[in-house]
This record gives sequence, C-alpha cells and structure tokens, in this order.
Amino acid sequence: MAVRKSLTERVVINGDRALVMQQCRKAMTAGGFKKVTVNEALFQISGKVTKMSLAGRLDVTLSPTVGGTEMVMRSTGNVDNVYAAFRSPNQKILKLFKDNL
Repeated sequence: MAVRKSLTERVVINGDRALVMQQCRKAMTAGGFKKVTVNEALFQISGKVTKMSLAGRLDVTLSPTVGGTEMVMRSTGNVDNVYAAFRSPNQKILKLFKDNL
C-alpha cells in the first residue's frame, strides 16, 4: 500500500461558478489527468494522474463567494518513491492543474 500525503490550497476567482467549473474540467484534461469525474450537483471535479515519476489525485470543490468563486484544491500524492525525495508530488499535481487553468 502506498504512503500518501495531502496538500490543500484555496483561491478565489472572479467569475460564475458554472463557467469556472468548465475551465477546471478543461484544465484537468489538458494537464493529463485520467478518470476525470464531474459532479454537477456538488460542483466537484476529481482526476487521477499517473506518470512514471508521479502518482496521485486532485479534488477540486467550487463554492460561491462575495468576490466570485472559491476554489478548494486538494492534492493527494504518493510520497513513497525516490522522486518524492527531490520535489513534493503534491506541488507537481497542483502545478499540472494550475498551468492549464
């Protein structure tokens, strides 16, 4: 069984929640996430990433705020490999998503 650690990051984005959800879905597929699931009722998007040096998942939850839409990104990555000693897998997973957002 893999050893996993999580990292949570919160951001507020200007824009409608439905529009931000579409952008998040596109960002996940562009970032190479597999098994992307979208829950329209709860405004949640999840995806898994498996590459040679990276394994984990990302869960994004959207909620309305006064300034726009709050995005809560929770990354869970495997930290029991040699690649995790050099760079945080959770940071890599978040970067894959945010670079395509």
